[in-house]
Amino acid sequence: SLIIAACCVTVALAGTFSNPTCAPGRNTIVHLFEWKWTDIAKECERFLGPNGFCGVRISPPNENRLVNKRPWWERYQP
Repeated sequence: SLIIAACCVTVALAGTFSNPTCAPGRNTIVHLFEWKWTDIAKECERFLGPNGFCGVRISPPNENRLVNKRPWWERYQP
C-alpha cells in the first residue's frame, strides 16, 4: 500500500541525513542551558572543541532576575 511505501522511503532516507552546519565528522550538539557565558567559552575551548563536538545550544540571552526556589522555565514566560 501507499503507506508502507512511504514508510520504506522515509526509513531509507533517514540514514542519509547530514547537518550542513557541522564540520565533517562532527555530529554531536551539547545543551548548556543556564550556563554563564564565561563558563560556556571555557568549556568550548578546553573540552568540546578539541574533542570533536559540533556545536552548543544555550539558553536564550535575555535579562531576568534570578529568584531562588523558582522553576527555571518561569524565566521564559511572557
